[in-house]
Amino acid sequence: MTRATHYIFIILSATVFLCCQNNKKQAVLPPDTTKHGNVYTTHSRDTAKLAKLIDLRIYKPAAVEFQYTYIDNSGANDRLSVPGPSDGYLQAILYFDSATYGRLLKVCNDPPPGSVAINRSSKNDFAFDWLSNDAKEELLKSDSSHHNYTCAPFNTATLWLLNKKVLLTKESF
Repeated sequence: MTRATHYIFIILSATVFLCCQNNKKQAVLPPDTTKHGNVYTTHSRDTAKLAKLIDLRIYKPAAVEFQYTYIDNSGANDRLSVPGPSDGYLQAILYFDSATYGRLLKVCNDPPPGSVAINRSSKNDFAFDWLSNDAKEELLKSDSSHHNYTCAPFNTATLWLLNKKVLLTKESF
């Protein structure tokens, strides 16, 4: 073996070793995400992250705050002996400008086919632990007969309409 070949062999061996070591490290979680066992919780104000979970193209909010909980039942961790379906739970508050909120309100008040007012949720379902006191107070003062909806494009979520704000819940992604 020539001296050059020997050095190349050492460099390749070191590279393979380092690559294998990097694969053994756990993935680094984003700063807004915590992990407890197989439960991942993200609390964020990043509209782009929320847009990966729900469609925000038609009614783009001016600001958001949300909490997404993902329960990984894939069996990739050592806790589960039998893998099953994973679950996702989203709680969000979407803040809209007057024009966008007006368009959303019109669709919810005069829903197209497939969008209906519902009564299966209560105010308590939207009193998220992480909501600001102002939003909680507005929720508690709101009229439940008018604010509990599912509307396109959020027809797989449940909405509670407030003043230029929408509280949203969605389960099982």
